[in-house]
Parts: sequence; C-alpha cells; structure tokens
Amino acid sequence: MAALLSGADIPRPAPEFPVRMMDGSDLLLSQQKGKVVCLMFILTTCPHCQKLVGTMSKLQPELGPRGLVTIAAATQDMPTLFVPDFIRDFKPAFPVGGADRNLAMQFMQHDPKYIFYNPCVTLIDRKGIIRAQFAGGDEIFNGNQEANFRAKITPLLREGAAGAVNRPTAHRKTTHRAAVKAKQ
Repeated sequence: MAALLSGADIPRPAPEFPVRMMDGSDLLLSQQKGKVVCLMFILTTCPHCQKLVGTMSKLQPELGPRGLVTIAAATQDMPTLFVPDFIRDFKPAFPVGGADRNLAMQFMQHDPKYIFYNPCVTLIDRKGIIRAQFAGGDEIFNGNQEANFRAKITPLLREGAAGAVNRPTAHRKTTHRAAVKAKQ
C-alpha cells in the first residue's frame, strides 16, 4: 500500500482542508497554524481505523500540551449518520467529523485509479508543511502503533517549540517523483 502514496510530494505545503463537524461547522486546517497536526482519514466501520483512533486517543492527551492537534475525518458516504455513534462508542480524545472522500484523495495526492485504503494519516508541521503521510497497510500501522506514531510526531513537536533547534525529520521514503527531480 505504501507505494500507492509514493507519488505524493513530501514535503509540501498543506492546502486548506475542511472537516465538517456534527454541529454543521467546518474545522479548518488553517485554524491549526503553529501546531503539529495529525489529520486522519478514516471509515467509522473499519477496524484498523478504530485501532488508530484508540492509539491517537492515548497520544493526544500526552502530546497535546506540547502542540499536537489530532483531527479525524470520516470519508464514507453520509458520515453524519455514522460519526455520532462512532464518537459515543470510541470516545476519541480529539474532534471527529466528516469529509468528502474525493477532497481527501486530492489532499493526499492520491492517484484515483488506485483504491484509497484507510486509515490514511498526514502529519503536518507547525509551519503548515506536510512532512509525512501514510495509507492503510503501511508499516507504521504494524507492531506497536503507539510507539511508531510517537517516533514520527515527537521530532515535529520539537521543531519550532520554544528553545528548540529546528531540524527536519527524516521521511519514510523518498518519493519516486523526488528521486527523478534529484537526478535532473
């Protein structure tokens, strides 16, 4: 599955993205400037997505005071029918709303001729730059998911924090597109 997102440009500026909350308001990505954002695209009925929500519900209270904001967007048809029960059943420690699946695919630079595997996660730094993204089936979801995500998020939290040294974190893979550009 990792190869399906390999064509995405990383790093790249995060475009605006609205997550429709259950009260009808939009939670905008631009409202999170200065924070490290973990934007997750989920399906409320997906067991892998449910596990990820549990993982991030453990990390958000711990890392939130250091600048982490986690947001989940359900991309299934008619998410407003499913999200309230999902919130009730899984008690996420962060906002969960809905989003248009096609917009999510565009945001992730996902090639529409391939299946959009969930969950999908995008990590955005304090400056609004997408620094990493992962699709269902990527190695980060295997083994100790909590440790895997902590290892990706913690360096981003250090960047731009008061007194921190700004050092870019390593990316999971060099994209094919980036490798071709580097050769030119």
